[in-house]
Amino acid sequence: MLTNIMYVTLHVTDQERALRFYIEQLGLEKRIDHPGPDGRFLTVGVPGAPVEIVLWPQPEAAGRPGGTQGRSSSNRTTCERTSRCYATAE
Repeated sequence: MLTNIMYVTLHVTDQERALRFYIEQLGLEKRIDHPGPDGRFLTVGVPGAPVEIVLWPQPEAAGRPGGTQGRSSSNRTTCERTSRCYATAE
């Protein structure tokens, strides 16, 4: 059973532009900004809320419902991180 949502991924064409929009226009805060082997892992979130929005650079999927199912590196990274958290908690 699903008990928690940690990340929601949005595919974007330009991470910097998306970051400015979510911070300056919607009032979200930057949470994680980490360069990785598959690209920059960048998240924003509502201050005080646990859910983070991943702004993932994947222009071919940006704005398309369903994106590129099963091809996003951020989804694999998120699953690995979540699995590690659960393994540690058990």
